[in-house]
Amino acid sequence: MKVLYAAGMMRWIGAGFLLFAVGCTTLEATVVSPATQAPTTMVSTTTSIPTTTSVLPEGPPTTSTVPTTTSEQTERTGRPKPTGFGAPDPEMVMKEDQAFLYATNVLMNNGFFNVPVWSSSDLTQWEFVGDALPTLGVWAEIGYTWAPGVLETDTGWVLYYTARVAGTTENPALPAGEQCIGVAVADDPWGPFVDERDKPLVCQHELGGSIDPSPFVDAGGTSWLVWKSDGNAPHASTGVQLFVQELSLDGTALVGASVVVLDAVTVGEEIIENPEIVRAANGSLWLVFSAGWWADDTYRVGLARCESPVGPCELSDRQVGTVGPLVGPGGVSVVDTGEESLVVFHTWVGGTAETGGTRQTVVTTLDEVWAYTQPN
Repeated sequence: MKVLYAAGMMRWIGAGFLLFAVGCTTLEATVVSPATQAPTTMVSTTTSIPTTTSVLPEGPPTTSTVPTTTSEQTERTGRPKPTGFGAPDPEMVMKEDQAFLYATNVLMNNGFFNVPVWSSSDLTQWEFVGDALPTLGVWAEIGYTWAPGVLETDTGWVLYYTARVAGTTENPALPAGEQCIGVAVADDPWGPFVDERDKPLVCQHELGGSIDPSPFVDAGGTSWLVWKSDGNAPHASTGVQLFVQELSLDGTALVGASVVVLDAVTVGEEIIENPEIVRAANGSLWLVFSAGWWADDTYRVGLARCESPVGPCELSDRQVGTVGPLVGPGGVSVVDTGEESLVVFHTWVGGTAETGGTRQTVVTTLDEVWAYTQPN
């Protein structure tokens, strides 16, 4: 089936997870079992989908109360909380009347998908489309494709993805291999995206590798890529930093030099990741990131306000973390409908990775995310 990927939008990674506690649509994530079957539908919000640029409200409130019951959720948002499918590290973008949800690699339907994608025209009925990136670049090893980002340019569509560099798994000096960032292009938003390079787009060997790419287009039309240096990898000891660099007009090359906009030491954590740059309704820029360990309840979302895409960025005193039924939120993407901003993210349900829980995917509004930020 021919569908449209919702591309060219800004992802808000890791910042909107508290929405699970306020009656958001929940999409159950069972993503790595061979027996898992991808459903053809899931229930989400009933919001219509025009095509506009994603923006944030001007800022979070100073206080909030988190409801924890289904009745409170329904009363607050009018949205049900049904379960559908899981999409870890989701990227939700829009094209015309279609919403598309990309995710980290999954094993399901007796097949392995490097970048699985689902499509919906109403955020109520979702259909599994297939693999947006059926073949990795020759430099990459299958099985470790994470956290995709998508950008629409004047010349086509661009997909950024994290993958393990081929041959590094067997290297005893690299206990977990080396992860780097690739870029693939397609004439159509539904792909298939093709990476014709013989090497990654970004691979900071001296910093442990590079992961979690996310594109951003500023108010002047310049495209940027933000990512994490993999300084917490077993073979690295450099510490984690978040980088930003300008992209070429077609989105397939880097321009100028990269700039560090935040580091883990400043945040007071060993790990920060999943960076995202978004623009507030008042024009201000925010760097959103996840902090802590992804597999447990320490995972949370931090914010920093930036003067420009390359900083300087000042750490906010607000965060989104584990509260009530929400455990270790992460992987946020934001889309503006023209009437409200929607957020998609994943959170742990029924425990964490270490206690038998599963990641579930949620779709709700950005206003609710801001309402449930907390002091650091």
